[in-house]
Amino acid sequence: MSFSSILLASAAFVGAPLPAPAAEPRTVETSTGSDDAEKSDEIMVIGKSYGRAVGKTLTPLKDTPNTITVIDRDQIEAQNLFTLEDALTATNGITVNGVGSEDPSFFSRGFAITNYLIDGVPSFAFNFPSAVPDLFFYDRLEVLRGPAGLFSGSGNPAGSINMVRKRPLDAFRMQASAGAGSYDNLRFELDVSTPIGSKAGLRVGAMAQDQD
Repeated sequence: MSFSSILLASAAFVGAPLPAPAAEPRTVETSTGSDDAEKSDEIMVIGKSYGRAVGKTLTPLKDTPNTITVIDRDQIEAQNLFTLEDALTATNGITVNGVGSEDPSFFSRGFAITNYLIDGVPSFAFNFPSAVPDLFFYDRLEVLRGPAGLFSGSGNPAGSINMVRKRPLDAFRMQASAGAGSYDNLRFELDVSTPIGSKAGLRVGAMAQDQD
């Protein structure tokens, strides 16, 4: 081999690109804040839940093996459900027979409802025939459809209607409303609630309605 061939081979070897050095491994640290450290698997749900007072004891709705519809005060005011007839007309599964200020009958499961309760206590004040009560003095309705003998004593398989009266609120509130409708229908409502100390409260209301 000539000297020139050895020189060219050496030059080619020297001019060849060297392989890049292997990158050193890098450790990426992920910092978690104190908020993530305090997280747990617990989920808290905040909302309104009613205990059903239709029966002899206060029972959560989820523990009652019957179909129950609760019509609260917000729905009563939003839909202008002034009377018991108005509220039951807007209740699923209830059929109203007869329209008027007196002697309507309400049917559920093919039977007429004859079980009426006030704050969970049976009452005969609203049994047929009777005047339809106004809902101004009540906070909500609890309509139980189906046999209610296990909760409210003897009765037919239709169900029961519990009318829960208003209670004093934790903070002072005064609410007034007025309305006018056809047939010279005029209505005025005033509802005032105030706490008295830490363990008592007072709630008073007045309602006036005049219609042709």
